[in-house]
Amino acid sequence: MNPPGSDGRAAAAPVHRYICLDSLRGICAVVVSLYHFNRFAIDHVYVPMTYVTQNYFVTNGYLLVDFFFVLSGFIISTKYRAELAKGLRAVDFMFLRIGRLYPLHAVVLIIVAILFPILLPKSVSALHHRGLSDFISTALLINSTGGNHLADWNTPSWSISAEIWMYLCFCALVKVYFVKDAIKFSLMALLCLGILTIFSKNGIDTTYDFGFIRCAYGFSLGVLVSIFFDILKIRSSNFLELIITAIAIAAVSFGSKYVHLGVPIIFAFFVAVYAKETGLISKILKNKILVSLGNRSYSYYLIHYILIIFYAGLLKYLKVFANSCVNACRFGHQYVLSTVEDVILTAIPVIVTYWLAGYFLKFVEIPSHKWARKMVSGRMRSHKHLARA
Repeated sequence: MNPPGSDGRAAAAPVHRYICLDSLRGICAVVVSLYHFNRFAIDHVYVPMTYVTQNYFVTNGYLLVDFFFVLSGFIISTKYRAELAKGLRAVDFMFLRIGRLYPLHAVVLIIVAILFPILLPKSVSALHHRGLSDFISTALLINSTGGNHLADWNTPSWSISAEIWMYLCFCALVKVYFVKDAIKFSLMALLCLGILTIFSKNGIDTTYDFGFIRCAYGFSLGVLVSIFFDILKIRSSNFLELIITAIAIAAVSFGSKYVHLGVPIIFAFFVAVYAKETGLISKILKNKILVSLGNRSYSYYLIHYILIIFYAGLLKYLKVFANSCVNACRFGHQYVLSTVEDVILTAIPVIVTYWLAGYFLKFVEIPSHKWARKMVSGRMRSHKHLARA
């Protein structure tokens, strides 16, 4: 998940920031967190399944991670593809990206490692899978390449792992000068789609096993949007934004396994439309609260699992919900809780995660971002000085 406003370039040239896409990333991060809140359980006591979370869109919320991948491909390609082709060193590019993503991942991983034995020493489902090997694979961000368990130490980090490895592939592909980028990334997208269709039992709903392939599929589509963005000459409008939004929501909510394999393609058009930022929905997305959510989206996404642990542990300690109550609350059955209680119980973790994300943004994300840029800027100035000597 590429953080907002993360140009990371040593050059001082201003880079256009896609505010609406940032806001959409924040909204998607919230939906993904609701999807995870809805699935977590300890000792038969669940984070409550509510009206808000028990709908087809949220129960298929895992697909919005693919929006992150497509958007990352678009943003990274727009900001770095030309620079890499002109001579930006791959080592500097990777240092910028790892320096931007890894510090927050490391901080959150340490917090999760501390909270598990304190809050949930024996109660977390599949805790026995969270051993030293899984901790190491998560720490090294190789937990999207197969071999480790789904229940790793910070589940959302698999997508960060996938993106880090995709950045390396992106560098390699862009540095291959004798083939056009459009051809390279088209072939990459088709290859990954084929692998997911043939070998993935759950199609695109894959994380630790085919996570990198899933990321490469969406990321490549995002790169293609960047390549053809000006050529397409899409003129965003209220009607076009409404149509592409309705199609995306319908595909996520009601699509089959094979329809879901095509959702990243829909997201590619979705990104192309909202990158224009001219329609009515785009104006709404520029609201200060949504822009703030977009700014915090990376922190929100990575830390929401901590809130799941704490929230589930708290509910278990307070004995607020019994398994029989939750079973009665499943989709299609009569709900036990009132609508107001549903909204409150769903809103609490979202609001708290949003609030905490602001601190992680301020004290971890921004400083690490500045540090990475400063280091690369210094190296680039040094190389230029040596070249002139």
